[in-house]
Amino acid sequence: MTSLKKGSEYRILAHQKKTQRPSLFMSFIDNRCQNDINEEARDLYLKAGNTFMMENDFENAGECFIQAYDLSKILNHIYSQINALKSAALAYKTINYNKSIQCYFECINFYTQDGKFSDIIKCYQLIGEIYEENDCAEQALNTYQKCLNVSIISDFALCSILDKIANIYVLTNKYLQAIETFQQLVKSELKKHISKKYIIKILLCSCAIDHTDAQIRLSEFTNFNTCYERTFIDEIFVAIETQNVSQYENACFKYNNMWQMDKLDTHLLAIIKRNNFDEIDLC
Repeated sequence: MTSLKKGSEYRILAHQKKTQRPSLFMSFIDNRCQNDINEEARDLYLKAGNTFMMENDFENAGECFIQAYDLSKILNHIYSQINALKSAALAYKTINYNKSIQCYFECINFYTQDGKFSDIIKCYQLIGEIYEENDCAEQALNTYQKCLNVSIISDFALCSILDKIANIYVLTNKYLQAIETFQQLVKSELKKHISKKYIIKILLCSCAIDHTDAQIRLSEFTNFNTCYERTFIDEIFVAIETQNVSQYENACFKYNNMWQMDKLDTHLLAIIKRNNFDEIDLC
């Protein structure tokens, strides 16, 4: 018996259980009988949903998890409602991202009532990531910024969110906003061990605007004078000033071999090259 067929069977059993009613005599004696029926139906819908997930049948999985959520609501089981919503959000993520986001927002409502600030932030981050995956940069940015308004936020979560916000600013060519956000990360105690990474990004963002501005900003980072990253930046500046595209490409190649540039570095270096050299082949 395949998992897909078993999922369908679980759903049929769940529906049968959901529509079952206790006898009039049992209802009169103990109202808990109906609750037991609803709990069994909910558990069967969850089994159906999980089985559909194993077969990548995300539409049916999502529908089953929503049925489980509805029954949990009747039972007034808050955490069961949240868990069912999170499962539904995961199921809908690749087939209907708006439904997935709606489920996470429902979770946020529950977490807000309970004052669970870290869980609120996690949900906002998941929503933001879904927007990013679907090329909705502005919606992602707005969502990440909502995290900053949460009453209590850990230093680690704050740095993670600021990093995401800065990345979106760069990829949408909002370099000044990106610089301001990266500067916050450089000042963070938590990120001191990788502050050079953010200094590089500040300087590259500045260079994407005007390399003379980047040279001025470079003087602000006194602890950046004796490191390989500084050598790389100096080589970039010299290549731009002398209009030596080969030197620029060689500097990028050497730096990438040593540190493995990330997507953001590659994007910025391509923009800088396009803005400062006649040739526009990507680095």
